[in-house]
Amino acid sequence: MFGSRGKAGAWGGLGPQGVYVVAADPATVDAAFEGVRDLDGVAVLRPPHATDYDARTFDVRDGDGNLWAVGTYLGA
Repeated sequence: MFGSRGKAGAWGGLGPQGVYVVAADPATVDAAFEGVRDLDGVAVLRPPHATDYDARTFDVRDGDGNLWAVGTYLGA
């Protein structure tokens, strides 16, 4: 999480954001998921899965509404 809503200052007024974190390999994706899936406020949107473009990824929403995706897709 980069900041929390409700805090005083410029960061407190931001709404939800989305972040894609590139992982080095599928095992890193799975390990990251295991580390966050049971945290308070985290909602699992899609558990780790293989995509049709040969990547492994998962998506969660944190307690501030931010969307987080972690995966092996490096882009085109």
